[in-house]
Amino acid sequence: MAGLKKGFRIGVITIVLVPVLYLVIVILIGMVTKYNPREKENISSLDQGFFVDNTVVFSALTWNVGYFGLGSNMDFFYDGGIRMRDSLMNSNRNLGMITQWLQNNDSIDFVFLQEVDVNSKRSYNIDQRNKLNVSLPGYYPFFAFNFKVKFVPLPLMEPMGKVESGIMLFSEYIPTLSSRYSLPGQYSWPKNLFLLDRCMIVNRYKIKNSNKELILINTHFEAYDEGSIRKKQLDYLQKLLMEEDQKGNYFVVGGDWNQSPPNIKTHIDGYVFDTIHLMKIPADFCQRGWQFAYDSLNPTDRWLDMPFDKTKNGVSIIDFFLASENIEILSCKTQPCDFKYSDHQPVVLQFRLKKDL
Repeated sequence: MAGLKKGFRIGVITIVLVPVLYLVIVILIGMVTKYNPREKENISSLDQGFFVDNTVVFSALTWNVGYFGLGSNMDFFYDGGIRMRDSLMNSNRNLGMITQWLQNNDSIDFVFLQEVDVNSKRSYNIDQRNKLNVSLPGYYPFFAFNFKVKFVPLPLMEPMGKVESGIMLFSEYIPTLSSRYSLPGQYSWPKNLFLLDRCMIVNRYKIKNSNKELILINTHFEAYDEGSIRKKQLDYLQKLLMEEDQKGNYFVVGGDWNQSPPNIKTHIDGYVFDTIHLMKIPADFCQRGWQFAYDSLNPTDRWLDMPFDKTKNGVSIIDFFLASENIEILSCKTQPCDFKYSDHQPVVLQFRLKKDL
């Protein structure tokens, strides 16, 4: 009997201590390997770069490719689903189809991508950055990490594990300077050890026959906070843009904002608009003449609580562009793909530079 009691106590202690020890080890790994980028880091720097011609029409694309693992068949554990990654076959299919789409639309001057993996368990350690570089030889590529964690412990039954991922900006023109800017806002400890370090890629281009610059910014804002972190990130971006505006520079910002433009209508024919998770950019964010550009007729993303079902799945518009007053917006169209290869759809902007105001 004494031996039975002793064995029972050891079993209870083991049941209690093993999860605690596991948690301690995971947190220690997170602390020791924490990615701590500086506020501003240069990706590339050139004295000259190429002059962009202020008489031509430019085009820009933004697309969150969802590490090529969030096609229409997927749900995602952090959105209320249960899955962490798709099959290797489907992931490769998504990568191939999105890459082919980009190749077929290689007349686009600037391509802003979000959630491109370099070495992550969720994407079978495929170097997606390199595959895109090889597949899009007509562009100059710029990459910045925004998710670099040795071990993400969730979901418990199939942890996400190692994640190395970032945002990319492909450009047909060489900028004089390309930089990574860290966005402010952190979750509390220890949660912040396992989440993204949000950032922007900021490219600067000389303009022909002008002493001004064209500033292109690819960004991916916070997704899951209650709004306070997103506000800090918006304030940071607003301050940066105001400084460029005061210099008379031109700017275009594109990406996954994880919030909607201020005056967005919460209805899209044929879809279920997601008002539960909807957050809007404050109406006073825009300064003199700044312009949001988006397609109000088509959704750009879907909620991942279930595989895509047009009659049930919540959709919204969170991928779009912002331009300065001296940019003339000619069109902005979402390219419907029925969310086959990503939980987001590509958005294409056409614009040109106005003469100095």
